[in-house]
Amino acid sequence: MTQDTRRAIVAMLRPSIERFARSAEGRICMHNSMRAWVEEVMSQLSHALDDIPDGTSLHPPGALPYTHDDEVAMRCFLDSFKGHGVVCTSMDKAETTLMFMFPKLYVDKLLTDLETGATYQPATLSHVGLLHAHNGFCRHYGIPVDMTCQAMPHYVGTCKMHKDPPGMRFICSSNTSSMRSVSLMINKLLTQLLPGLDALFAAVFQSVGIDAKWTQHSWILKNTAAAIPLINAWNSIYASHSASLPRLYTYDFEHLYTNIPSGDMHAKIMQLVGKIFASHSQHAGIKVWDAAPAVWLTAAQMPTRNSGRHGTGYPGILFIYDLDTIAEFLRHLLDNMYVQFGDQLLRQVMGTPMGTNCASLLANFYLAMYELAFLENLADLANDSTNPEAKQTQAKHILKSFLMTGRYIDDLLSINNPYLKFLLYTSQTLFYPDLHGIYPDTLLLKCAHSGTGVPFMDISIRPSGHGSRLTTVLYDKRRHEPLSSLFISKYPHMSSNISETAKFNIITSQYHRFLSIILSKDNFVASMADVIMTLSSKGYPIHELLTRIYFLCRQHPESYSIQADKLITHISAAVHRLMG
Repeated sequence: MTQDTRRAIVAMLRPSIERFARSAEGRICMHNSMRAWVEEVMSQLSHALDDIPDGTSLHPPGALPYTHDDEVAMRCFLDSFKGHGVVCTSMDKAETTLMFMFPKLYVDKLLTDLETGATYQPATLSHVGLLHAHNGFCRHYGIPVDMTCQAMPHYVGTCKMHKDPPGMRFICSSNTSSMRSVSLMINKLLTQLLPGLDALFAAVFQSVGIDAKWTQHSWILKNTAAAIPLINAWNSIYASHSASLPRLYTYDFEHLYTNIPSGDMHAKIMQLVGKIFASHSQHAGIKVWDAAPAVWLTAAQMPTRNSGRHGTGYPGILFIYDLDTIAEFLRHLLDNMYVQFGDQLLRQVMGTPMGTNCASLLANFYLAMYELAFLENLADLANDSTNPEAKQTQAKHILKSFLMTGRYIDDLLSINNPYLKFLLYTSQTLFYPDLHGIYPDTLLLKCAHSGTGVPFMDISIRPSGHGSRLTTVLYDKRRHEPLSSLFISKYPHMSSNISETAKFNIITSQYHRFLSIILSKDNFVASMADVIMTLSSKGYPIHELLTRIYFLCRQHPESYSIQADKLITHISAAVHRLMG
Protein backbone atom coordinates (compact mmCIF):
# COMPACT_ATOMS: atom_id res chain seq x y z
CA MET A 1 0.00 0.00 0.00
CA THR A 2 1.42 3.37 -1.03
CA GLN A 3 0.97 6.76 0.62
CA ASP A 4 -1.26 7.85 -2.28
CA THR A 5 -3.62 4.94 -1.59
CA ARG A 6 -3.72 5.80 2.09
CA ARG A 7 -4.68 9.39 1.28
CA ALA A 8 -7.36 8.16 -1.15
CA ILE A 9 -8.94 5.95 1.54
CA VAL A 10 -8.97 8.83 4.04
CA ALA A 11 -10.49 11.19 1.47
CA MET A 12 -13.23 8.67 0.66
CA LEU A 13 -14.21 8.10 4.30
CA ARG A 14 -14.13 11.71 5.54
CA PRO A 15 -17.50 12.81 4.01
CA SER A 16 -19.31 9.88 5.61
CA ILE A 17 -17.78 10.51 9.03
CA GLU A 18 -18.73 14.20 8.77
CA ARG A 19 -22.33 13.29 7.82
CA PHE A 20 -22.48 10.91 10.81
CA ALA A 21 -21.26 13.71 13.08
CA ARG A 22 -23.81 16.19 11.70
CA SER A 23 -26.63 13.72 12.33
CA ALA A 24 -25.55 13.49 15.98
CA GLU A 25 -25.39 17.26 16.52
CA GLY A 26 -28.56 18.59 18.06
CA ARG A 27 -29.73 15.06 18.81
CA ILE A 28 -27.20 13.79 21.34
CA CYS A 29 -24.87 16.76 21.72
CA MET A 30 -24.46 20.50 21.15
CA HIS A 31 -24.18 22.10 17.71
CA ASN A 32 -20.60 22.07 16.31
CA SER A 33 -19.40 19.97 19.27
CA MET A 34 -18.58 17.02 16.99
CA ARG A 35 -15.85 18.80 15.01
CA ALA A 36 -13.09 17.70 17.36
CA TRP A 37 -14.51 14.16 17.29
CA VAL A 38 -14.31 14.08 13.47
CA GLU A 39 -10.68 15.18 13.47
CA GLU A 40 -9.81 12.62 16.15
CA VAL A 41 -11.46 9.82 14.15
CA MET A 42 -9.64 10.89 10.99
CA SER A 43 -6.35 11.05 12.89
CA GLN A 44 -6.84 7.55 14.30
CA LEU A 45 -7.77 6.27 10.84
CA SER A 46 -4.63 7.78 9.32
CA HIS A 47 -2.47 6.23 12.04
CA ALA A 48 -4.08 2.83 11.47
CA LEU A 49 -3.38 3.03 7.72
CA ASP A 50 0.19 4.19 8.36
CA ASP A 51 0.73 1.05 10.44
CA ILE A 52 0.09 -1.11 7.35
CA PRO A 53 3.55 -1.86 5.85
CA ASP A 54 4.24 -0.80 2.29
CA GLY A 55 3.77 -3.63 -0.15
CA THR A 56 1.08 -5.33 1.95
CA SER A 57 -1.32 -7.29 -0.27
CA LEU A 58 -4.79 -5.77 -0.29
CA HIS A 59 -6.76 -8.88 -1.11
CA PRO A 60 -7.90 -11.23 1.68
CA PRO A 61 -5.72 -14.20 2.70
CA GLY A 62 -6.46 -17.29 0.65
CA ALA A 63 -8.09 -15.36 -2.22
CA LEU A 64 -7.01 -15.99 -5.80
CA PRO A 65 -4.31 -13.56 -7.00
CA TYR A 66 -5.58 -10.63 -9.03
CA THR A 67 -4.80 -10.62 -12.72
CA HIS A 68 -3.28 -7.13 -12.33
CA ASP A 69 -1.41 -5.28 -9.64
CA ASP A 70 -3.27 -5.04 -6.30
CA GLU A 71 -2.25 -1.44 -5.84
CA VAL A 72 -3.61 -0.33 -9.22
CA ALA A 73 -6.84 -2.25 -8.59
CA MET A 74 -7.36 -0.55 -5.24
CA ARG A 75 -6.73 2.93 -6.68
CA CYS A 76 -9.24 2.31 -9.50
CA PHE A 77 -11.74 1.02 -6.95
CA LEU A 78 -11.36 4.12 -4.77
CA ASP A 79 -11.57 6.45 -7.75
CA SER A 80 -14.95 4.98 -8.64
CA PHE A 81 -16.32 6.21 -5.32
CA LYS A 82 -15.17 9.80 -5.62
CA GLY A 83 -18.05 12.11 -4.79
CA HIS A 84 -20.22 9.25 -3.52
CA GLY A 85 -18.59 8.35 -0.22
CA VAL A 86 -19.77 5.44 1.93
CA VAL A 87 -22.47 4.80 4.51
CA CYS A 88 -21.33 5.21 8.12
CA THR A 89 -23.26 3.08 10.61
CA SER A 90 -22.63 1.22 13.85
CA MET A 91 -21.81 -2.42 14.46
CA ASP A 92 -24.50 -4.58 16.05
CA LYS A 93 -23.61 -5.57 19.65
CA ALA A 94 -20.82 -2.96 19.54
CA GLU A 95 -22.58 0.37 19.07
CA THR A 96 -19.46 2.42 19.81
CA THR A 97 -17.65 0.80 16.86
CA LEU A 98 -18.23 2.52 13.52
CA MET A 99 -18.76 0.51 10.35
CA PHE A 100 -18.45 1.64 6.74
CA MET A 101 -20.58 0.15 3.96
CA PHE A 102 -20.74 0.91 0.28
CA PRO A 103 -24.01 2.66 -0.57
CA LYS A 104 -25.23 0.12 -3.13
CA LEU A 105 -24.78 -2.80 -0.72
CA TYR A 106 -26.50 -0.89 2.11
CA VAL A 107 -29.46 0.13 -0.05
CA ASP A 108 -29.83 -3.34 -1.56
CA LYS A 109 -29.94 -4.97 1.88
CA LEU A 110 -32.62 -2.62 3.22
CA LEU A 111 -34.76 -2.76 0.07
CA THR A 112 -34.62 -6.56 0.04
CA ASP A 113 -35.92 -6.67 3.62
CA LEU A 114 -38.66 -4.12 2.91
CA GLU A 115 -39.85 -5.65 -0.35
CA THR A 116 -39.80 -9.36 0.50
CA GLY A 117 -42.20 -11.14 2.82
CA ALA A 118 -45.53 -9.95 4.18
CA THR A 119 -44.30 -7.43 6.77
CA TYR A 120 -44.59 -4.26 4.67
CA GLN A 121 -46.95 -2.94 2.00
CA PRO A 122 -46.81 0.30 -0.04
CA ALA A 123 -48.59 3.17 1.72
CA THR A 124 -51.90 4.34 0.25
CA LEU A 125 -51.64 7.82 1.81
CA SER A 126 -49.01 10.50 1.30
CA HIS A 127 -46.79 11.85 4.05
CA VAL A 128 -49.03 14.93 4.30
CA GLY A 129 -52.16 12.78 4.46
CA LEU A 130 -50.70 10.67 7.27
CA LEU A 131 -49.69 13.73 9.28
CA HIS A 132 -53.23 15.09 8.93
CA ALA A 133 -54.66 11.81 10.27
CA HIS A 134 -52.13 11.50 13.10
CA ASN A 135 -52.49 15.09 14.29
CA GLY A 136 -56.28 14.93 13.92
CA PHE A 137 -56.40 11.93 16.27
CA CYS A 138 -54.41 13.84 18.90
CA ARG A 139 -56.62 16.91 18.63
CA HIS A 140 -59.74 14.75 18.93
CA TYR A 141 -58.57 13.63 22.38
CA GLY A 142 -57.18 17.01 23.44
CA ILE A 143 -53.55 15.86 23.16
CA PRO A 144 -51.13 18.69 22.27
CA VAL A 145 -49.54 18.17 18.83
CA ASP A 146 -45.75 18.21 18.96
CA MET A 147 -44.65 20.09 15.83
CA THR A 148 -41.07 18.88 16.29
CA CYS A 149 -42.30 15.30 15.71
CA GLN A 150 -43.77 15.38 12.22
CA ALA A 151 -41.68 12.75 10.42
CA MET A 152 -42.18 9.14 9.48
CA PRO A 153 -39.89 6.56 11.14
CA HIS A 154 -36.71 6.09 9.08
CA TYR A 155 -35.56 2.58 8.20
CA VAL A 156 -31.87 2.04 8.95
CA GLY A 157 -29.51 -0.89 9.35
CA THR A 158 -26.55 -1.93 11.47
CA CYS A 159 -24.04 -4.66 10.63
CA LYS A 160 -24.02 -8.07 12.30
CA MET A 161 -20.32 -8.78 11.91
CA HIS A 162 -20.51 -11.61 14.47
CA LYS A 163 -22.64 -13.68 12.08
CA ASP A 164 -21.23 -15.98 9.42
CA PRO A 165 -21.82 -14.70 6.82
CA PRO A 166 -22.25 -11.12 8.12
CA GLY A 167 -25.84 -9.87 8.09
CA MET A 168 -27.92 -6.82 8.95
CA ARG A 169 -30.12 -5.77 11.85
CA PHE A 170 -32.95 -3.51 10.68
CA ILE A 171 -34.15 -0.68 12.92
CA CYS A 172 -36.85 1.98 12.73
CA SER A 173 -35.59 5.34 13.97
CA SER A 174 -38.73 7.06 15.27
CA ASN A 175 -37.47 9.74 17.65
CA THR A 176 -39.30 12.43 15.64
CA SER A 177 -42.21 10.28 14.45
CA SER A 178 -45.68 11.82 14.31
CA MET A 179 -46.92 8.77 16.27
CA ARG A 180 -44.51 9.37 19.14
CA SER A 181 -47.06 11.06 21.43
CA VAL A 182 -49.55 8.20 21.11
CA SER A 183 -46.80 5.59 21.55
CA LEU A 184 -45.54 7.29 24.72
CA MET A 185 -49.06 7.40 26.16
CA ILE A 186 -49.65 3.70 25.47
CA ASN A 187 -46.26 2.94 27.04
CA LYS A 188 -47.23 4.80 30.25
CA LEU A 189 -50.64 3.13 30.34
CA LEU A 190 -49.34 -0.42 29.97
CA THR A 191 -46.61 0.23 32.54
CA GLN A 192 -49.27 1.27 35.06
CA LEU A 193 -51.30 -1.87 34.29
CA LEU A 194 -48.40 -4.24 35.07
CA PRO A 195 -49.31 -4.61 38.80
CA GLY A 196 -52.81 -5.69 37.74
CA LEU A 197 -51.26 -8.24 35.38
CA ASP A 198 -49.07 -9.60 38.19
CA ALA A 199 -52.17 -9.99 40.37
CA LEU A 200 -53.92 -12.05 37.68
CA PHE A 201 -51.02 -14.52 37.53
CA ALA A 202 -50.82 -14.75 41.33
CA ALA A 203 -54.57 -15.41 41.52
CA VAL A 204 -54.25 -18.44 39.21
CA PHE A 205 -51.82 -20.20 41.55
CA GLN A 206 -53.77 -19.19 44.64
CA SER A 207 -56.94 -20.68 43.13
CA VAL A 208 -55.44 -24.17 43.35
CA GLY A 209 -53.74 -23.67 46.71
CA ILE A 210 -50.19 -23.17 45.40
CA ASP A 211 -48.16 -20.78 47.56
CA ALA A 212 -46.65 -18.28 45.13
CA LYS A 213 -45.90 -15.43 47.52
CA TRP A 214 -42.22 -15.45 46.54
CA THR A 215 -43.03 -15.16 42.83
CA GLN A 216 -46.26 -13.18 42.67
CA HIS A 217 -45.70 -11.77 39.24
CA SER A 218 -46.30 -12.58 35.63
CA TRP A 219 -43.56 -14.17 33.58
CA ILE A 220 -42.48 -10.72 32.38
CA LEU A 221 -38.97 -9.81 33.53
CA LYS A 222 -38.07 -6.12 33.49
CA ASN A 223 -34.33 -6.80 33.40
CA THR A 224 -31.71 -9.37 34.39
CA ALA A 225 -32.07 -8.54 38.08
CA ALA A 226 -35.73 -9.62 37.92
CA ALA A 227 -34.57 -13.20 37.22
CA ILE A 228 -32.61 -13.39 40.48
CA PRO A 229 -35.73 -13.97 42.70
CA LEU A 230 -36.47 -17.13 40.67
CA ILE A 231 -32.99 -18.46 41.41
CA ASN A 232 -33.21 -17.47 45.07
CA ALA A 233 -36.60 -19.19 45.27
CA TRP A 234 -35.10 -22.41 43.94
CA ASN A 235 -32.27 -22.22 46.47
CA SER A 236 -34.49 -21.45 49.47
CA ILE A 237 -37.48 -23.70 48.70
CA TYR A 238 -36.53 -26.53 46.37
CA ALA A 239 -32.78 -27.09 46.70
CA SER A 240 -33.05 -28.57 50.20
CA HIS A 241 -35.51 -31.19 48.91
CA SER A 242 -33.69 -32.06 45.69
CA ALA A 243 -30.54 -34.14 45.58
CA SER A 244 -29.90 -33.56 41.89
CA LEU A 245 -29.14 -30.34 40.06
CA PRO A 246 -32.09 -28.71 38.30
CA ARG A 247 -32.32 -28.77 34.51
CA LEU A 248 -32.28 -25.26 33.05
CA TYR A 249 -33.78 -24.22 29.71
CA THR A 250 -33.68 -21.01 27.69
CA TYR A 251 -35.71 -20.40 24.53
CA ASP A 252 -35.63 -17.63 21.92
CA PHE A 253 -38.57 -16.32 19.91
CA GLU A 254 -37.34 -15.92 16.34
CA HIS A 255 -38.39 -12.70 14.57
CA LEU A 256 -40.95 -11.93 17.28
CA TYR A 257 -41.40 -8.30 16.29
CA THR A 258 -42.40 -9.13 12.71
CA ASN A 259 -44.27 -12.43 13.20
CA ILE A 260 -47.37 -11.23 15.08
CA PRO A 261 -50.50 -10.42 13.02
CA SER A 262 -51.68 -6.94 14.05
CA GLY A 263 -55.31 -8.08 14.35
CA ASP A 264 -54.37 -10.86 16.78
CA MET A 265 -52.15 -8.47 18.73
CA HIS A 266 -55.02 -5.99 19.19
CA ALA A 267 -57.45 -8.76 20.20
CA LYS A 268 -55.12 -10.41 22.72
CA ILE A 269 -53.92 -7.20 24.35
CA MET A 270 -57.48 -5.93 24.72
CA GLN A 271 -58.53 -9.30 26.15
CA LEU A 272 -55.79 -8.99 28.76
CA VAL A 273 -56.56 -5.34 29.53
CA GLY A 274 -60.24 -6.33 29.88
CA LYS A 275 -59.29 -8.92 32.50
CA ILE A 276 -57.30 -6.31 34.44
CA PHE A 277 -60.27 -3.91 34.32
CA ALA A 278 -62.62 -6.73 35.39
CA SER A 279 -60.47 -7.29 38.48
CA HIS A 280 -61.36 -3.68 39.41
CA SER A 281 -65.07 -4.29 39.00
CA GLN A 282 -66.14 -1.15 40.87
CA HIS A 283 -64.24 1.11 38.50
CA ALA A 284 -64.84 2.29 34.94
CA GLY A 285 -61.55 3.92 34.06
CA ILE A 286 -57.98 4.65 35.04
CA LYS A 287 -56.15 7.97 35.41
CA VAL A 288 -52.53 7.68 34.28
CA TRP A 289 -49.98 10.28 35.38
CA ASP A 290 -46.46 10.98 34.16
CA ALA A 291 -44.77 10.49 37.50
CA ALA A 292 -47.22 8.98 39.97
CA PRO A 293 -49.11 5.71 40.43
CA ALA A 294 -52.30 5.33 38.40
CA VAL A 295 -55.67 6.00 40.04
CA TRP A 296 -58.75 3.90 39.28
CA LEU A 297 -61.96 5.92 38.78
CA THR A 298 -65.62 5.08 39.27
CA ALA A 299 -68.19 5.74 36.53
CA ALA A 300 -69.23 8.96 38.30
CA GLN A 301 -65.65 10.25 38.19
CA MET A 302 -65.21 9.68 34.44
CA PRO A 303 -65.23 12.76 32.14
CA THR A 304 -68.17 13.13 29.78
CA ARG A 305 -66.16 14.74 26.96
CA ASN A 306 -62.91 13.69 25.25
CA SER A 307 -61.39 17.08 25.97
CA GLY A 308 -61.74 16.33 29.68
CA ARG A 309 -59.54 13.24 29.46
CA HIS A 310 -56.26 15.11 29.09
CA GLY A 311 -54.72 17.64 31.44
CA THR A 312 -51.67 18.86 33.29
CA GLY A 313 -50.95 19.50 36.93
CA TYR A 314 -49.17 17.85 39.82
CA PRO A 315 -47.54 15.39 39.24
CA GLY A 316 -47.32 16.04 35.51
CA ILE A 317 -49.40 15.22 32.45
CA LEU A 318 -52.44 12.96 32.91
CA PHE A 319 -54.85 11.08 30.71
CA ILE A 320 -58.01 9.18 31.66
CA TYR A 321 -58.79 5.91 29.87
CA ASP A 322 -61.72 3.53 29.71
CA LEU A 323 -61.70 0.26 27.79
CA ASP A 324 -63.12 1.81 24.61
CA THR A 325 -60.50 4.55 24.60
CA ILE A 326 -57.68 2.06 25.10
CA ALA A 327 -59.00 0.02 22.18
CA GLU A 328 -59.10 3.13 19.98
CA PHE A 329 -55.55 4.20 20.90
CA LEU A 330 -54.20 0.72 20.28
CA ARG A 331 -56.03 0.36 16.96
CA HIS A 332 -54.82 3.80 15.84
CA LEU A 333 -51.21 2.84 16.65
CA LEU A 334 -51.36 -0.56 14.92
CA ASP A 335 -53.06 0.90 11.84
CA ASN A 336 -50.47 3.66 11.50
CA MET A 337 -47.16 1.82 11.56
CA TYR A 338 -45.22 3.39 8.69
CA VAL A 339 -41.54 3.46 7.73
CA GLN A 340 -39.68 5.60 5.23
CA PHE A 341 -36.57 4.69 3.28
CA GLY A 342 -35.46 7.23 0.71
CA ASP A 343 -38.56 8.18 -1.28
CA GLN A 344 -40.40 4.98 -0.33
CA LEU A 345 -43.19 5.06 2.26
CA LEU A 346 -44.45 1.69 3.47
CA ARG A 347 -46.94 0.47 6.04
CA GLN A 348 -46.01 -2.30 8.47
CA VAL A 349 -48.88 -4.81 8.51
CA MET A 350 -47.25 -7.56 10.59
CA GLY A 351 -45.67 -7.43 14.01
CA THR A 352 -45.24 -4.82 16.72
CA PRO A 353 -44.63 -1.17 15.74
CA MET A 354 -40.86 -1.24 15.24
CA GLY A 355 -38.93 1.60 16.83
CA THR A 356 -41.80 2.88 18.97
CA ASN A 357 -41.50 3.44 22.71
CA CYS A 358 -44.15 0.85 23.54
CA ALA A 359 -42.95 -1.94 21.20
CA SER A 360 -41.54 -4.17 23.95
CA LEU A 361 -44.58 -3.69 26.22
CA LEU A 362 -46.96 -4.55 23.36
CA ALA A 363 -45.01 -7.76 22.75
CA ASN A 364 -44.99 -8.51 26.50
CA PHE A 365 -48.75 -8.03 26.90
CA TYR A 366 -49.47 -10.06 23.76
CA LEU A 367 -47.42 -13.04 24.97
CA ALA A 368 -48.67 -12.63 28.55
CA MET A 369 -52.27 -13.18 27.43
CA TYR A 370 -51.31 -16.55 25.94
CA GLU A 371 -49.32 -17.42 29.07
CA LEU A 372 -52.19 -16.44 31.38
CA ALA A 373 -54.73 -18.40 29.31
CA PHE A 374 -52.48 -21.46 29.48
CA LEU A 375 -52.14 -21.23 33.27
CA GLU A 376 -55.86 -20.55 33.73
CA ASN A 377 -56.67 -23.66 31.69
CA LEU A 378 -54.42 -25.75 33.95
CA ALA A 379 -56.09 -24.27 37.04
CA ASP A 380 -59.55 -25.00 35.61
CA LEU A 381 -58.56 -28.62 34.96
CA ALA A 382 -57.17 -28.93 38.49
CA ASN A 383 -60.31 -27.40 40.07
CA ASP A 384 -62.91 -29.21 37.93
CA SER A 385 -64.47 -31.81 40.24
CA THR A 386 -65.92 -33.64 37.22
CA ASN A 387 -62.40 -34.58 36.13
CA PRO A 388 -60.82 -37.78 37.44
CA GLU A 389 -58.68 -37.20 40.50
CA ALA A 390 -55.56 -38.27 38.58
CA LYS A 391 -56.21 -35.59 35.96
CA GLN A 392 -56.75 -32.91 38.58
CA THR A 393 -53.53 -33.89 40.35
CA GLN A 394 -51.60 -33.98 37.07
CA ALA A 395 -52.84 -30.53 36.04
CA LYS A 396 -51.89 -29.03 39.42
CA HIS A 397 -48.43 -30.64 39.27
CA ILE A 398 -47.79 -29.23 35.78
CA LEU A 399 -49.07 -25.80 36.87
CA LYS A 400 -46.66 -25.80 39.80
CA SER A 401 -43.79 -26.66 37.43
CA PHE A 402 -44.35 -23.34 35.64
CA LEU A 403 -43.77 -21.29 38.79
CA MET A 404 -40.06 -21.10 37.96
CA THR A 405 -40.55 -19.38 34.60
CA GLY A 406 -39.54 -15.91 33.43
CA ARG A 407 -39.37 -14.11 30.10
CA TYR A 408 -37.49 -11.00 29.05
CA ILE A 409 -39.41 -9.99 25.90
CA ASP A 410 -38.29 -12.78 23.51
CA ASP A 411 -35.93 -14.69 25.86
CA LEU A 412 -37.62 -17.40 27.94
CA LEU A 413 -36.09 -19.00 31.06
CA SER A 414 -37.38 -22.11 32.82
CA ILE A 415 -35.96 -23.87 35.87
CA ASN A 416 -36.50 -27.61 36.31
CA ASN A 417 -39.62 -27.87 34.15
CA PRO A 418 -39.68 -31.11 32.12
CA TYR A 419 -43.06 -30.23 30.55
CA LEU A 420 -42.19 -26.97 28.81
CA LYS A 421 -40.80 -28.47 25.60
CA PHE A 422 -44.02 -30.49 25.14
CA LEU A 423 -46.27 -27.46 25.70
CA LEU A 424 -44.70 -24.65 23.70
CA TYR A 425 -47.54 -24.33 21.17
CA THR A 426 -51.32 -24.27 21.44
CA SER A 427 -51.44 -27.07 18.87
CA GLN A 428 -49.58 -29.38 21.29
CA THR A 429 -51.41 -31.44 23.90
CA LEU A 430 -50.01 -33.46 26.79
CA PHE A 431 -51.72 -36.41 28.50
CA TYR A 432 -55.22 -35.06 27.76
CA PRO A 433 -56.83 -33.40 24.68
CA ASP A 434 -57.83 -30.30 26.68
CA LEU A 435 -54.36 -29.82 28.20
CA HIS A 436 -52.82 -27.77 25.40
CA GLY A 437 -49.71 -25.63 25.04
CA ILE A 438 -48.94 -21.92 25.35
CA TYR A 439 -48.08 -19.93 22.23
CA PRO A 440 -49.60 -19.75 18.74
CA ASP A 441 -47.88 -21.77 16.02
CA THR A 442 -47.06 -18.56 14.12
CA LEU A 443 -44.38 -17.81 16.73
CA LEU A 444 -41.18 -19.80 16.29
CA LEU A 445 -39.30 -20.81 19.43
CA LYS A 446 -35.93 -22.50 19.47
CA CYS A 447 -34.14 -23.96 22.47
CA ALA A 448 -31.06 -21.78 22.88
CA HIS A 449 -29.47 -23.63 25.81
CA SER A 450 -30.26 -26.48 28.17
CA GLY A 451 -28.36 -28.22 30.93
CA THR A 452 -27.27 -27.65 34.52
CA GLY A 453 -25.77 -24.33 33.49
CA VAL A 454 -27.02 -21.83 30.91
CA PRO A 455 -26.40 -18.19 29.92
CA PHE A 456 -29.39 -15.89 30.22
CA MET A 457 -29.10 -12.21 29.30
CA ASP A 458 -26.22 -10.74 31.38
CA ILE A 459 -25.69 -13.75 33.64
CA SER A 460 -24.67 -17.36 33.49
CA ILE A 461 -26.73 -19.56 35.81
CA ARG A 462 -24.73 -22.51 37.08
CA PRO A 463 -24.32 -24.89 40.04
CA SER A 464 -22.94 -23.22 43.14
CA GLY A 465 -21.00 -26.29 44.22
CA HIS A 466 -23.21 -26.75 47.28
CA GLY A 467 -25.73 -29.52 46.63
CA SER A 468 -28.37 -28.57 44.10
CA ARG A 469 -28.14 -24.84 44.77
CA LEU A 470 -27.62 -22.40 41.92
CA THR A 471 -25.52 -19.28 41.61
CA THR A 472 -24.96 -16.61 38.96
CA VAL A 473 -21.84 -15.14 37.42
CA LEU A 474 -21.46 -12.30 34.94
CA TYR A 475 -21.96 -13.27 31.30
CA ASP A 476 -20.83 -10.94 28.52
CA LYS A 477 -21.44 -12.41 25.07
CA ARG A 478 -18.91 -9.93 23.70
CA ARG A 479 -16.22 -12.01 25.41
CA HIS A 480 -17.29 -15.21 23.70
CA GLU A 481 -17.05 -16.26 20.09
CA PRO A 482 -17.93 -14.91 17.63
CA LEU A 483 -18.14 -11.43 19.25
CA SER A 484 -14.78 -11.81 21.02
CA SER A 485 -12.99 -11.51 17.67
CA LEU A 486 -14.45 -8.03 17.06
CA PHE A 487 -12.91 -4.77 18.20
CA ILE A 488 -15.31 -3.29 20.75
CA SER A 489 -14.66 -0.06 22.62
CA LYS A 490 -16.55 -0.46 25.87
CA TYR A 491 -15.87 2.65 27.96
CA PRO A 492 -14.90 6.27 27.11
CA HIS A 493 -11.27 7.29 27.46
CA MET A 494 -10.26 9.46 30.41
CA SER A 495 -9.34 12.23 27.95
CA SER A 496 -12.79 12.19 26.31
CA ASN A 497 -14.94 15.30 26.25
CA ILE A 498 -17.51 14.23 28.84
CA SER A 499 -17.73 15.29 32.46
CA GLU A 500 -15.55 13.78 35.19
CA THR A 501 -18.71 12.81 37.07
CA ALA A 502 -20.08 10.86 34.12
CA LYS A 503 -16.78 9.05 33.58
CA PHE A 504 -16.31 7.98 37.20
CA ASN A 505 -19.99 7.03 37.49
CA ILE A 506 -19.08 4.02 35.35
CA ILE A 507 -17.69 2.44 38.50
CA THR A 508 -20.81 3.30 40.51
CA SER A 509 -23.24 1.99 37.91
CA GLN A 510 -21.30 -1.23 37.32
CA TYR A 511 -20.99 -1.82 41.07
CA HIS A 512 -24.77 -1.60 41.54
CA ARG A 513 -25.42 -3.63 38.38
CA PHE A 514 -23.10 -6.46 39.48
CA LEU A 515 -24.49 -6.39 43.01
CA SER A 516 -28.02 -6.93 41.66
CA ILE A 517 -27.27 -9.81 39.26
CA ILE A 518 -24.18 -11.68 40.55
CA LEU A 519 -24.76 -14.14 43.39
CA SER A 520 -21.18 -15.45 43.45
CA LYS A 521 -18.94 -13.32 45.67
CA ASP A 522 -15.78 -14.46 43.89
CA ASN A 523 -17.22 -13.51 40.49
CA PHE A 524 -18.35 -10.13 41.82
CA VAL A 525 -14.81 -9.44 43.01
CA ALA A 526 -13.29 -10.58 39.70
CA SER A 527 -15.80 -8.55 37.65
CA MET A 528 -15.14 -5.35 39.59
CA ALA A 529 -11.39 -5.88 39.26
CA ASP A 530 -11.81 -6.36 35.53
CA VAL A 531 -13.72 -3.07 35.19
CA ILE A 532 -10.99 -1.26 37.14
CA MET A 533 -8.25 -2.68 34.90
CA THR A 534 -10.20 -1.85 31.72
CA LEU A 535 -10.69 1.74 32.87
CA SER A 536 -7.04 1.93 33.92
CA SER A 537 -6.01 1.00 30.36
CA LYS A 538 -8.02 4.04 29.22
CA GLY A 539 -6.19 6.47 31.46
CA TYR A 540 -8.24 6.34 34.67
CA PRO A 541 -6.12 6.45 37.86
CA ILE A 542 -6.37 3.15 39.74
CA HIS A 543 -6.11 4.76 43.18
CA GLU A 544 -9.14 6.97 42.42
CA LEU A 545 -11.14 3.97 41.19
CA LEU A 546 -10.30 1.94 44.29
CA THR A 547 -11.23 4.89 46.52
CA ARG A 548 -14.67 5.00 44.93
CA ILE A 549 -15.03 1.24 45.40
CA TYR A 550 -14.15 1.73 49.07
CA PHE A 551 -17.02 4.19 49.61
CA LEU A 552 -19.45 2.01 47.66
CA CYS A 553 -18.62 -1.01 49.79
CA ARG A 554 -19.07 1.05 52.96
CA GLN A 555 -22.51 2.14 51.74
CA HIS A 556 -23.54 -1.50 51.30
CA PRO A 557 -22.25 -3.36 54.35
CA GLU A 558 -22.69 -7.11 54.61
CA SER A 559 -22.93 -7.59 50.85
CA TYR A 560 -22.29 -11.29 50.13
CA SER A 561 -22.49 -11.89 53.89
CA ILE A 562 -19.04 -10.48 54.55
CA GLN A 563 -17.95 -7.19 56.08
CA ALA A 564 -17.37 -4.24 53.77
CA ASP A 565 -13.66 -3.99 54.69
CA LYS A 566 -13.08 -7.62 53.66
CA LEU A 567 -14.88 -7.12 50.34
CA ILE A 568 -12.72 -4.05 49.64
CA THR A 569 -9.61 -6.08 50.46
CA HIS A 570 -10.65 -8.88 48.07
CA ILE A 571 -11.25 -6.43 45.19
CA SER A 572 -7.97 -4.62 45.80
CA ALA A 573 -6.06 -7.93 45.89
CA ALA A 574 -7.69 -9.05 42.63
CA VAL A 575 -6.64 -5.77 40.96
CA HIS A 576 -3.05 -6.17 42.08
CA ARG A 577 -2.97 -9.76 40.80
CA LEU A 578 -4.12 -8.56 37.38
CA MET A 579 -1.43 -5.86 37.45
CA GLY A 580 1.15 -8.63 37.93
